Amino acid sequence: MPTPVYVGILGELTLREVANVESIELSWTMDAVSQVTVTCIDPDFNMLRSNYFQVRRDIIIGPDVFGIASVRVEQGDGVSPRVTIEGRRLAIQQMKRDKNPGSIQASTATEYAFIAAERYNMAFQGQATSVVPNIANITESTADESLWDVLTSLASEAQFVIFESDNTLYFASEQWLLGKYGLPFLGGGAIALWWPTSPQVWDDFFPLVQMPELYTS
Repeated sequence: MPTPVYVGILGELTLREVANVESIELSWTMDAVSQVTVTCIDPDFNMLRSNYFQVRRDIIIGPDVFGIASVRVEQGDGVSPRVTIEGRRLAIQQMKRDKNPGSIQASTATEYAFIAAERYNMAFQGQATSVVPNIANITESTADESLWDVLTSLASEAQFVIFESDNTLYFASEQWLLGKYGLPFLGGGAIALWWPTSPQVWDDFFPLVQMPELYTS
């Protein structure tokens, strides 16, 4: 069977499969968190009536877990509505809700970022820096700031960029990153697509109903 799209609640063992998926779009950028946009048809309003699409629920596509950030409902081609779900990388969403950034003890900003990534089960790639996080200041003056706010502040102080790609947290200068890493394509975390030229069905592949438009730059 093709790779399914699931939606569930944090901590729930039972996940529900989303049927009638029209499109899946993935976005990677250094200026924002990895995002997935799923558009599907909800026959007879069944999923909407059961409050299925709730903000902060997980959306799981293959090995990747995102947190639902927004839901848009509009008229579909028939009587059933079209639902568009936007999800962002779950680990980053959790960092943005973590209001206890002072709980991390580190001697450098890079070590602080590494511990933060480890806390939320992320891989880490970082450049060494002499910038020292002021833990006392973080604890006392950032009551309304999240762990992600502190990380972006430390990155700015070190003149680094901070972003996430394929559940890896990057904390380094653009020059240090240049030539080291690229966007995975057809492997290493990319979604596999299957053009059905034969009736054979492959596991873990999305069957396409039309030729996709691909753009790389």
